[in-house]
Amino acid sequence: MLILGILLLAAAVALGVAAVAGGSGAVNFDVLNNTIESTGAQAFLVGALAGAAAIVALWLMRGGGRVAYARRRELHQLRRTQRDQRVAEERAERERERAELARQKLAERERDRAGHAEHVA
Repeated sequence: MLILGILLLAAAVALGVAAVAGGSGAVNFDVLNNTIESTGAQAFLVGALAGAAAIVALWLMRGGGRVAYARRRELHQLRRTQRDQRVAEERAERERERAELARQKLAERERDRAGHAEHVA
């Protein structure tokens, strides 16, 4: 990959030098019913600037996408943590209720035994 990148960069530099050095002829562009005259070198430089701007725009979009992805991932993790905490709290509440119910039943049994023992005696 590195070698391929170096070869492509060298080809782009060679093409750029050839376009600027050999671009002395006039070039006409028809844009929105207007004719723009320039030299080949000027046309190449404008194209190079437009390409550089496109690369910067893509780089910024990529960075923004990474930030947005990180935020979504963090939000998902926070929601999962909150859900897990809520489930744990509900489970703990149910356990407390079960324990309280068991204590009440035990106390009721003890009262019934004490009442039965008084009744028998």
